[in-house]
Amino acid sequence: MIGRRRRSARVRDDALTTDTETAPEPARIVLELRGVTARGPVGELLVDDADLVVERGRCLGVVGSSGSGKSLLVRAAIGLPPEGVHYRRRRWRIAGTALEGASDRVLSGLRGRTIAYIGQDALGGLDPLRPIGRELADVLRLHGREGDATPERLLAELARLGLHGDDTLLERRSGSLSGGQRQRVLLAAALLARPEVIIADEATTALDTVSQRQVLDALAAAMAEGTAVVLVSHDLAVVAELADRVAVMERGRVVETGSTRRVLEEPRRATTRALLRAAGAARLAPPAAEPSRPVLEATGLTARHTHGGVATIHDLSLTLDHGRTLGLVGASGSGKSTLARILLGLMPVEQGTVTLDGHRWVPAPERDRRPYRRRVAAIAQDPVSTFDPRLTVGRLLSAAIPGRDPGHRRASRLLDEVALPPELASAHPARLSGGQRQRVAIACALAGDPEVLICDEAVTALDATVREGVLTLLADIQTRTGMAILLIGHDLSVVRRLAHEIAVLDEGRIVDRHPVERFDEDASHGATRRLLAAEPRPLRRGAAG
Repeated sequence: MIGRRRRSARVRDDALTTDTETAPEPARIVLELRGVTARGPVGELLVDDADLVVERGRCLGVVGSSGSGKSLLVRAAIGLPPEGVHYRRRRWRIAGTALEGASDRVLSGLRGRTIAYIGQDALGGLDPLRPIGRELADVLRLHGREGDATPERLLAELARLGLHGDDTLLERRSGSLSGGQRQRVLLAAALLARPEVIIADEATTALDTVSQRQVLDALAAAMAEGTAVVLVSHDLAVVAELADRVAVMERGRVVETGSTRRVLEEPRRATTRALLRAAGAARLAPPAAEPSRPVLEATGLTARHTHGGVATIHDLSLTLDHGRTLGLVGASGSGKSTLARILLGLMPVEQGTVTLDGHRWVPAPERDRRPYRRRVAAIAQDPVSTFDPRLTVGRLLSAAIPGRDPGHRRASRLLDEVALPPELASAHPARLSGGQRQRVAIACALAGDPEVLICDEAVTALDATVREGVLTLLADIQTRTGMAILLIGHDLSVVRRLAHEIAVLDEGRIVDRHPVERFDEDASHGATRRLLAAEPRPLRRGAAG
């Protein structure tokens, strides 16, 4: 259970709504945090007197809007605060061990062995210079299980999470893996350690539905063996698949907690109802009209990955039309992000061409592309990698609009367009939540009024309510400007919201492409049917209105 301690008998608007009849059993509790308070560098309150309690073999889902304090709360359990953040805890127990005042040495001994944390930044969790097989083997060696560190054992754990291959897979480095593949390597490392508690902080965010299903099944298997799981997610459908209990956070407080069924079917707080409404919103895109003029055309593309020369795009052709959105989905590693880099003119091709408004775009010298460069913009999967950490948000936005009134007023308008407060202009990206950073990336991409916007998992890190606002924004801008959008994603429910057509990429080839209204019925390829079959069950939303 997560909760807030009542400070008076008077019921307040922000008082916790909880289910006393489903409170955790004391004898089963393996992780207990009570009275957690987190403050920022200047003393600002970030988490306010919150509790986090989870039992052996159970899963607690933690949901809430971006910036509500979800990640800050669960990081208090491992004693690793973000830079500038300071925690206070009234009670802190892991597997019966009291940790108030514990030394760094004691905490280091618990991390990985007793409690494992899988964060949102999969790239930062792996050493880019070391093969993933060595990283996984080190986990077993650190826990005195050198005999288990065989290639067969490591490959079996990766295969359980949908990463199949031979010994060459173990020799790959993180830079040659997709975001979803890296996330599963981190999860494999956590599972190999057999911890008593796993904290999965948006651990399924970057995964396609098939990979997501495999990860949830692996976590469920760990729970069956007694592992406790804390699942932080903005995806309510994913939480509903695994969690026994759910806690809802808002502005650093836990405002509602209870059994998953009760919270999702009978929400008692406005915050919970808003999250459910956003998760079940209807399509934004208007009914697909007849295709208009092509803006970006790719013909016969073949490209090889820089690591090992493996062909990742095979004889691929597609068009993006003025005023329309093409959704592109596929399993992790199918080539989605590689295709995005080609269309942006950032990766060479062996064969094929790309034209932009009839002009040769790929292959072409950069000097020939430069006059048209601002016509194509992108929103990256990992916004942190696109920001200069020394610059404030305002300066980042100003740099995105050179020669076009790059002043404070223009930056403020861009922030307003993506539903961010103007005071964030003076903040650095490191101080923002994951969802806030993604919205800054969207503002930067829109600053030049592009004709083509390539969104590579652009709303992946956003909670349901913020995601809904961003998708609405993109739909409004497309209606107003006629911008073409390539919406790359793994979540079919999100892609359906905005796309006029959906294409499926499998092993570097487009294997299905249909209008969104007929996609589920007309899609016939095995890869597409697997994606559809693995989708989380729809939420019941009878009480969400």
